Amino acid sequence: VSATAALSPSRTAVRGGEESLTYAELESRSDTLAARLQASGVKRGDLVGVHLERSCDIVPSLLATLKCGAAYVPMDPAFPAGRLGFMVEDAHMPVILSQNSIHLDLPPSSAHILLVDEPCNLLRTFTPVESSAEDTAYVIFTSGSTGRPKGVRIPHRAVVNFLASMRREPGLTEADVLLSV
Repeated sequence: VSATAALSPSRTAVRGGEESLTYAELESRSDTLAARLQASGVKRGDLVGVHLERSCDIVPSLLATLKCGAAYVPMDPAFPAGRLGFMVEDAHMPVILSQNSIHLDLPPSSAHILLVDEPCNLLRTFTPVESSAEDTAYVIFTSGSTGRPKGVRIPHRAVVNFLASMRREPGLTEADVLLSV
């Protein structure tokens, strides 16, 4: 994203409903949020909860988490409080990214709640963190239909492999637009 932001800053990067972000805006938001995450103590290898409504806030939140060397854990706001609480405790999340409109739905925990739609006057910048192919990119929890839900760690190498295969078949270029569900 950083390279594309430098080459095509005004090009649309993300569109959600009526809102959109250019690559420059996406880079700026993710950098600011990465600085906030690091100021909250997030470091390489941590798992950060992402408890957001579907909006353009999701992509900068994921990028910011990855820029810190951390991995994200998607937390669907539609999940029952008990399931969200289990995920937070099982993953030992130090921070959860959320929004003003939904953060009160989170069950009490030791995790720090960082609101992505809250104005921020943080003056520091983030320190980029390199991740290895074996580091976790994200954790997805199983449904728990056969018992207790399990957090499945997906490493960066698996994500890169998937995206490389998608580029080959069906074939993707930088001009393509993808729907994210």
